[in-house]
Amino acid sequence: MDIQVKSSDLRRAVAIASKVIESRSSIPILGMVHCHANGALEVTGTDLDMTVTTRIEREAGPMSDFVLATPKQVASAIGVAGGKK
Repeated sequence: MDIQVKSSDLRRAVAIASKVIESRSSIPILGMVHCHANGALEVTGTDLDMTVTTRIEREAGPMSDFVLATPKQVASAIGVAGGKK
């Protein structure tokens, strides 16, 4: 799986989607963000009462679905790593 987007766009999308995630949920999957790559990369966070989805345009590529555990740490790591892509 190879999904290419700008690191700043991914960091922003993960940060926005993770704002609705509760830090301590009794349902573990609700502590993660769902990513769906089709024509664009969609990053979704939910607490079952509210859902936030952000969309990043991307280069054409394979379709994929995955989740990011500990999204706030992922966004922080992307920021530290830097880079254009």
